[in-house]
Amino acid sequence: MGVRGLMSYCKRIQTYADMNKKDLHIGIDAFSLIFLFQERRADFYDHLKTLRAKHKIDFIMDKRAAKEKKEVVEKRKAVRKEAAVAVEVARETLTTELDDQQRAVLEKYLTLKLRDSWCIYPDYMKWLRSVIAELDIKLVIAAEEADSELARGYDVVITSDSDLLILGAKCVWIPRGVGIQHNEILQKNFLKLIGLQGEQLFEIAFLAGCDVQPRKLVDLHTGVSLLRFYGSLEKIHERLPATVSEEQIGQYKKLRESVWSK
Repeated sequence: MGVRGLMSYCKRIQTYADMNKKDLHIGIDAFSLIFLFQERRADFYDHLKTLRAKHKIDFIMDKRAAKEKKEVVEKRKAVRKEAAVAVEVARETLTTELDDQQRAVLEKYLTLKLRDSWCIYPDYMKWLRSVIAELDIKLVIAAEEADSELARGYDVVITSDSDLLILGAKCVWIPRGVGIQHNEILQKNFLKLIGLQGEQLFEIAFLAGCDVQPRKLVDLHTGVSLLRFYGSLEKIHERLPATVSEEQIGQYKKLRESVWSK
């Protein structure tokens, strides 16, 4: 999910990635691709095979979600559960008499809810591990979350998660659907666009909201403006305590000492 609004903010600096490049060291955010492809197994296989033909690939999986993400994880579980109920209702309704237009609308709705309700299961992981082994792709199980591993040393990171821009990935490829094409954001262009650096990058993630801080304090554009003007979260708190409270400063410091310390 990443930082709220950051991918949209970066639309103006997204370019088409050059898929003819060779010999890159690419880190793949495993769960980002898994939930993109889901049951499109043939497409997923072709995607990985095409990349592996030209590049060295590491497939990075989370060992477990950071405890700070518990609220977000629970919300995602709730969304999947609600979607699963909607799937059963839609399937039952499809067995009744409907005209062609009603049936088409309901089938489209069912497709969307099937995607929302999908989750990883043992047979799927068995298949995926066999594909990774067949293609000689390195499987890396991160100590906790994949982000910290992906932010280190790769020429390219493939992800739909904007956190990797905050954490310093020098080049992010964002899949354009389930094909092999990607959009590209370069770290140098991102830093120029956002006009923030160092500690401010973590502070904008905190202000705008992200997986480990799901309560947005301000929208992304406002947060960027505040940090550019005041310089830091502490300064915003001093001048605008109603926007950033003392308690929230404490929350930010705890994040920097834990999940954002790596």
